[in-house]
Amino acid sequence: MKTMQKAAVKPSAIPKDPTPVETASKTPSEPAHGIPRMAKTIRPKRREKICRVLAGNDIRYRGPLSYRHLRIIAWFLCAIAFGGTALGIGYKLFQNKFLPIVGDIATYMTHMQMYTLPLFMLANFAVILNAKNGYRRLIMTYGLFSVIIYLGHIVLIAHYATGIAELILGDRALASLTIDMILTTINPNGYLAYNIFIDLFLYTLMMFFLMYHPTKVFRGKWHIVFRLFAFIPILYEIACFVLKILSGIQVITLPYYVWPLLPAKPPVIFMVFLSIAFFIKFRERSFSKSGFSHLEFMAYQRTNRNSLGFSGYIALIFIIWSLVDILMIIVLPTALNVILNSWQSTEQIESLVNVVYNTGVTQGLSLIPLAPFVLLFSYTKTYKSVVPDLLIPICGIAFVALFTIEFIFEMLRLLPTLS
Repeated sequence: MKTMQKAAVKPSAIPKDPTPVETASKTPSEPAHGIPRMAKTIRPKRREKICRVLAGNDIRYRGPLSYRHLRIIAWFLCAIAFGGTALGIGYKLFQNKFLPIVGDIATYMTHMQMYTLPLFMLANFAVILNAKNGYRRLIMTYGLFSVIIYLGHIVLIAHYATGIAELILGDRALASLTIDMILTTINPNGYLAYNIFIDLFLYTLMMFFLMYHPTKVFRGKWHIVFRLFAFIPILYEIACFVLKILSGIQVITLPYYVWPLLPAKPPVIFMVFLSIAFFIKFRERSFSKSGFSHLEFMAYQRTNRNSLGFSGYIALIFIIWSLVDILMIIVLPTALNVILNSWQSTEQIESLVNVVYNTGVTQGLSLIPLAPFVLLFSYTKTYKSVVPDLLIPICGIAFVALFTIEFIFEMLRLLPTLS
């Protein structure tokens, strides 16, 4: 009987449709603006289920994996991939001593690296979506690391590399030209995108403008201006993608001081995060129009039912954007061919395919095998201590290095015994 009483929904627990008076008298923790006209009301049956969950009748299942587990798994896969790279090099050098299956094993091990990026990405999404210590702290952290990497990049090339070349050649201008030639030879596409903190900064900034409720500025009808700021990271991502394409087809030349400002993640990763961010925002609006307060929406976000439904949505998004990503490797080169009017050149078509491929297109293929795995993930799992979060990357790098060294050592020790 006690269980039935807990599961029962009290009439007062079901939010009523908000009246103008109730909307105007919301607490400071709730949005002060009105309900968006484009928001859709939650269906009655689903609204009743949400009320039951808020009343305590939640499901038991909760994904066993948190963002920490995903990071640990990703570092483990990194170690396997590096070991596979070492095995592949050994197989090429001593191919007459190894069976052909060794080359296949090396290839399979190396392919584990393609799954590390989505796992790291999903773990970072969980941290950003929860924003345990606030969006502002994440923005400052990722922004600071972005600036540090940018300054380190400038100092390394403009000061050390150019300075050493000047000592050898005896001329500053010639030294700069030589360094530019070397960088162009190393990076035939004309750029090197590696600063992952730019991606994290853009993702967090977009979530901040979409989800944060201003308390002093941009209140009332002016909240729409604050929401429109979310287009800044979106336009930045699009602009950088266009710059990569133009640099790849040699229409423009990107100077080296622009490289660390380019997003490092593939475009499909940004589209996945964009879909997740707007999904959460549209759900919040639906809750608001259906009479739920912002506090009730946040409470439902932490339930097991929402965690499972959210994981299912991510799995679906993975599959959809993976298919779109595959289609882009056909559509984009074709569109560029039409713009450049170069259908007669087969080499030009192949070159454009490589240009598009080097921007990260087709890297979404790794998302499809991970789609069922996502159902084991719960983005709502958080921890009080942040010390393990700081130790995981340090231990991960050390593990990858030790695993690779030990793998090479055992392979070299095994060579004399092979015929």
